[in-house]
Amino acid sequence: MKKIILICLGFALLACNDDISMEDTEEKQIAEIPVEGLKIRLKESENTAKKFTTEFFYNKNGFIDSIHTIKHNIVSEKFIYNDLNQIVEVRTFSKNTNDSDYSVKNRTHYKYNKINQIINLETFNKNNTLSNIQNYTYNDDGTLYNPVKIVENENLIKDNSSSGYTTYTFDSYRNPYYNIYPKAYKVLNYINKNNIKLIELKTAYQNLQWSYNLSYNDDKYVWYEIIQNYQNGYEYNKFHYYP
Repeated sequence: MKKIILICLGFALLACNDDISMEDTEEKQIAEIPVEGLKIRLKESENTAKKFTTEFFYNKNGFIDSIHTIKHNIVSEKFIYNDLNQIVEVRTFSKNTNDSDYSVKNRTHYKYNKINQIINLETFNKNNTLSNIQNYTYNDDGTLYNPVKIVENENLIKDNSSSGYTTYTFDSYRNPYYNIYPKAYKVLNYINKNNIKLIELKTAYQNLQWSYNLSYNDDKYVWYEIIQNYQNGYEYNKFHYYP
């Protein structure tokens, strides 16, 4: 009888150890918090053809809540989050400057895997018709699997195409847009960690360069940039404002 009791106790202890082991090894997802740093609140952009402003508003979770861009019309993006602070939906609205109400342009829904990577998106147009669906996979280092795009140190450094390739050179300071989005959304949309200094486009027929002349505030964030292409006379100015 004693032997039977001891055997039963042994099985019970093994079962408890298995439960503890499962609890210890199971990954628990916790809500993401924004990286530290300044958050942009206003951008003013201007070139020879147009001028527009972009305002940024923030959710109580610290990430971007909505973006309003005013050009010849007004476009607004609204970001919807779940309890893990993952962006699960982006709603885009637009209206003419003289209109009083916005109209829905489209809605994009995002699905995640268990390690906080966006694996699927579905976009519905203003008629609530599915207009786009995309599925995504990732490399072992967590970057998005895309054979034509090369990412290093969270910066897109090269973009290949059938006719040529584009390379990007960066500074060592924080890109302000890196601070305002959750990680999975940044990876999916190639939101760089640092600021672009030079873009070079090379094809069999041309070699173009866009130089970024950057001015920084005391916190080493870009407050003014001039984007120039000397071959075609293109010049683009941007001012960035922070809290």
